[in-house]
Amino acid sequence: MAVEWDPEALICSCGGPKSRQARQCAKCSGKGETPEQRDKHALCGAKTRTGKQCRAWAGLGTNHPGVGTCRWHAGATPAHQKHAVALEAKKRMISLGTPIEHITAPEALMGLLRASAGTVNWVRQEIMELDDLGTHEAAVLLRLHDDERAMLLRVSEACVRAGVAEHLVRMETAQAASTLQVIRDAATDAGLNPKQLQALGVSLRKRLAEMSGEVTNTEAADNRLAELRAQIADDDERRIERAAAKRPPADLTYPPSEWAPTEPDAA
Repeated sequence: MAVEWDPEALICSCGGPKSRQARQCAKCSGKGETPEQRDKHALCGAKTRTGKQCRAWAGLGTNHPGVGTCRWHAGATPAHQKHAVALEAKKRMISLGTPIEHITAPEALMGLLRASAGTVNWVRQEIMELDDLGTHEAAVLLRLHDDERAMLLRVSEACVRAGVAEHLVRMETAQAASTLQVIRDAATDAGLNPKQLQALGVSLRKRLAEMSGEVTNTEAADNRLAELRAQIADDDERRIERAAAKRPPADLTYPPSEWAPTEPDAA
């Protein structure tokens, strides 16, 4: 009985041609390559019985080709598969990870603190949605919750030691001062007088004090703002009185145009 010929049996998993008896093509199996060509690619590198390094391709015969040891040197075991995943992740991290410009140590610590707090909150919500805490999933989540809480504690202690809170206060104060200066310049361009500018600044400080809960500063700013409003109102009244004094009476009549003096004729 003739054996049916399968054309797919002569195609490697990479798409290249292979022999009927071979599992992989020459490129994937590493056969037919010169030592110089092999030196340009990652190799297994495990120690053989002869004491030399294995010259097979890295990850040959495993689910992580190009990374880690080959299948003949425990490359297909779970431990080596996890190690290969870690190596591949580090490789991508080095090649794809780009530095973040203009970031300070306190800002980086605060980012880690917020990320860790968010992770703890997410794991807590996942645990609360479980009906049975005796399952394997619950055990994993509970252990992850403890680990993330410990991480959050360590990051919080690092933030305290680095003075992140003081740095944030200084940064927010500088940003507020810059914003106030921009508002002041815009108000000056709009034509506000000095007292109106001063009242605007006091009003902004009052709003900031209210947002931060500073009752004493809020009351002081409110009293000062009332004084400035009264002064502005008095200035407006005096300006109106001066303008009215310069205005001619309403019953004043002007002489007819023919009474106006005429210029002498030019000689």
